[in-house]
Amino acid sequence: MSRGARGRAGRLVNRLVVATVAAGLGAGVLGAVLLHRAQSADSIAQAHDRNRALADELAVRIDSRVDSLVGTLRLAASRDQLTSFRPTAESELRVVLRVSGTFDELTLYDGSGDAVAAAASQFLADASTVPDLRELPAPDAADVVLVFPTGAAPVAEVTVPVEAPPGNVVGALVGRSPLEVVAASLVDVGRDDQRVPLLVDGRGVVLVHRDRSRVIGGDRFPLAALASERDRSATIDLDGERRLVAVAASQRLDGSVVVEQPESSARAAADEQIRTLIVILALVMVAVVIAVILAGEVLLRPLRPLTVAVQRVGRGERGVRTRTGGHAEIGVLAGEVDRMAEALDRREEQVEELRELSLVLGSASQQSDVVRRVVAGAAKLVGADGAACRATAAEDASFGTLPHPAQLDDVATGAIRTRSAFRRSADDVHLLGVPLVGNDGLSIGAVVVSSTREPFDDEAVELLRAFASFAAVALDNARRLELQRALADELQEAIDRRRDLLGTVTHEFRTPLTCIDGFSSALLDGWERYSDDERRELVGRIAHHSAELDDLVSRFLDFAVSERGGMAAAVGPVELRPAVDATVASLAPLLADREVDVDVPPVVVAADAVLLRRALTNLLSNAAKFSAAGTPIEVRARADGTRARIEVVDHGVGLTAREAARAFEPFWRGGGATTRATRGAGLGLALVHEYVRAMGGTCGVTSEVGRGSNFYVVLPLVDAAPVGAARRDGVAT
Repeated sequence: MSRGARGRAGRLVNRLVVATVAAGLGAGVLGAVLLHRAQSADSIAQAHDRNRALADELAVRIDSRVDSLVGTLRLAASRDQLTSFRPTAESELRVVLRVSGTFDELTLYDGSGDAVAAAASQFLADASTVPDLRELPAPDAADVVLVFPTGAAPVAEVTVPVEAPPGNVVGALVGRSPLEVVAASLVDVGRDDQRVPLLVDGRGVVLVHRDRSRVIGGDRFPLAALASERDRSATIDLDGERRLVAVAASQRLDGSVVVEQPESSARAAADEQIRTLIVILALVMVAVVIAVILAGEVLLRPLRPLTVAVQRVGRGERGVRTRTGGHAEIGVLAGEVDRMAEALDRREEQVEELRELSLVLGSASQQSDVVRRVVAGAAKLVGADGAACRATAAEDASFGTLPHPAQLDDVATGAIRTRSAFRRSADDVHLLGVPLVGNDGLSIGAVVVSSTREPFDDEAVELLRAFASFAAVALDNARRLELQRALADELQEAIDRRRDLLGTVTHEFRTPLTCIDGFSSALLDGWERYSDDERRELVGRIAHHSAELDDLVSRFLDFAVSERGGMAAAVGPVELRPAVDATVASLAPLLADREVDVDVPPVVVAADAVLLRRALTNLLSNAAKFSAAGTPIEVRARADGTRARIEVVDHGVGLTAREAARAFEPFWRGGGATTRATRGAGLGLALVHEYVRAMGGTCGVTSEVGRGSNFYVVLPLVDAAPVGAARRDGVAT
């Protein structure tokens, strides 16, 4: 072939190559454009679906938060102190405010709809300034409305009935909670997310938005544009920009959750994908042409398994590997496809594991169980060597193990303070901490993991943050559940104590009243039949039971005074020995069948003479009641220079260590046979404690079962010298 022919053949080949490249590129560009249009439409449709899903999820969260408010308020409305409408109702409202942490105001109404008590967390509440309630709610109803205070942010107002007994509505309890607390989940959506959630009312007025300039008075959302859309989403013009908008109505509030997203952000992925695709098409076409010219089938052969592997990865198959080396770029591409497939498999496994861990956390109700599962789940999720959970509450302790626990506080504190992931590496140990944020938006602790192999990457950070969001909700719910249980136990204990008090009062008053009535009737009906001695005996019994009744009334009155904090003492110098002798003499009828050994030195104590005699009377009466007839009772005292210790010792049934610890509690009585057979209200020792406390002293008991008890009172000394001794220059002689 001549040189010209070879030149023409070369030019023809070059023209064929150029034509092939041009045709391929043209077809690729046309296909890319068509693909871009299809992908753009698909991206918009997917964005609408995601926005609707986010709106539905946020609406459910808001409704769940409102239901939680209703449940909390119903629990508060069942408190016995509120249903009685006593003056303590306002202090009880403040307790509820402090415990719930969600309401800013609480108002209690009586059966006529008049406000009888109010409390607020940030200002002084006055029930007289609160408007009356128009009508009481039904027993099974709970009214939730939006309120727009003048010059303030909107609030969610919850009204529940106050029932006493259950089923009988005697009032209503109204709680007001900031709408930002109810809709805190809207603000939690990250600012780097192009989707913006907001809460609007029925008129379209924006109530909650992460940009505060758009809250009430700053913007009104065009809800009418979505009224005709069956799928609750549309693309509308907002502020001169095309935006994708989705709406979900709240079932509990008169409002809707709206999610808006710029249309440009929804198309951005498709635009970037088509640009990348065009570049790849150009490179592939050039590579194909060069490969055909230079290597032919040898270079094309490795592309076949690579193409199959990419297609399988695109279909979502797991465990795909190219298992081919190839030459140069083909080998590199095969390796990248394998790494991409491995990363996708690992991500799917982590997502599945995260879902399982969230279900496990949700099934735990005890706070300790939640913390243990959080620690185990965090270490397993990111493949850490150790993990720990640190809570912000003072009563909570850390749980978990770390190779270097000394660094736990620094990392946990950093995560809680910054409310973001906090990393630290030292001594070949890499630590990562993420905060735990509760339902009310406050940090309740942190989760810390450690690794001695390599630092945690961004993927591990995102996984741990996602897990921490589930863990925080589970931990917060467990705490609230335990608090509700404690409140329920406290209410039940108060009910039981009131029932016991009523039963005790009824029983203790009935016996002396029955005796007085019986002896009085006997005297009235048979006065002439009885001799003077018999009449004196009957009158004496009436006087005895009257004195017993008077003693019971005095004890209950003293206890009522001490319960109100009104027990006061006129403390002054009191001669101890005469006070003890007078008390023993006044109890002569009760102590007639036993020997009373008195060993008290002539000292002067700082005390109230009346309260001191009452305390000694109760201790001696207690010793006589709980020891067998004929057994001695000892009253002794000793002084150590600054204090005097007065002891009343009996040889009765005695107390166990657990019973001795409760001996001075009101209405408590031991469980022995002697105790059950002995009448009493269980107030004597409780009053001894109050008398001694009012005089500035202390009291206690040491006891042994079967050998008796030693009840003692400790009072300060005024002067250790004998009373009546001559004094010179202030010194006893």
